[in-house]
Amino acid sequence: MTVLGKLRYAFGSVFMFGMAPEYFALWAVWRGVSLFMPSWVYQWGDDKLYSLYQRLVLFFFETCTRVEVVLYGDAEEAFKKKENLIG
Repeated sequence: MTVLGKLRYAFGSVFMFGMAPEYFALWAVWRGVSLFMPSWVYQWGDDKLYSLYQRLVLFFFETCTRVEVVLYGDAEEAFKKKENLIG
């Protein structure tokens, strides 16, 4: 691996660790606000925040580090049987 490749991965790790506290703080605020609401409201917001974070991870690793992330499979079948998702 070249020095440039190592720097790309180091930058990626630092960037993602730097973003995690902000998302945790946003989640904590959402959790506090939704305490007085029905549970489905919290679950909806939690799903949206998780989706946003995962999109950031995919965007970052596919564009900044030039790593291709391939997601495939059937979610319903994955929960019914044990399946190797990372090959």
